[in-house]
Amino acid sequence: MTSRSWRTAPRANQLNARIFAVIIVCLAATECTPRVGSLGDLSMPDPGGCYVLVYEQAEFVGAREFINGPAKYPTLMALPFRVTWRRRIRSARVGLAATVTAWVREGFQGASMMLRPDSSYPRLSNTFSGQVESLEVACVSSAQGSSPDRTFRRADP
Repeated sequence: MTSRSWRTAPRANQLNARIFAVIIVCLAATECTPRVGSLGDLSMPDPGGCYVLVYEQAEFVGAREFINGPAKYPTLMALPFRVTWRRRIRSARVGLAATVTAWVREGFQGASMMLRPDSSYPRLSNTFSGQVESLEVACVSSAQGSSPDRTFRRADP
């Protein structure tokens, strides 16, 4: 080994180590960064259209998640994807084959609101916006009309 190659070998190793470190940092940063404008790590919607896509803010803005049916959620604290949606829902899009009932109290109690199939709710009313604590997603035939209906009923306390 010549004296020149002996001196450049450590420099090449240091350069390779630095390049490797930069690559690792870049990969870690892209995996940890929230994906703005994409679905990110959301659960996938039911392929038959039996789902509701809930949003944290009005006008379909902010964090969002697919909640698939048929399912009853007496609390929105322990959903299958380990995220709590208790008192966070402010807008929603309902799938073609779903009917959703939302309640303002856990255990399907308090005021309720029915969300119709294939409908968008860009802004829930003050009674429900940020107040939903339990939810039922029922699967229905897509042949049952799709006109939005914001029906409210009060349950006995």
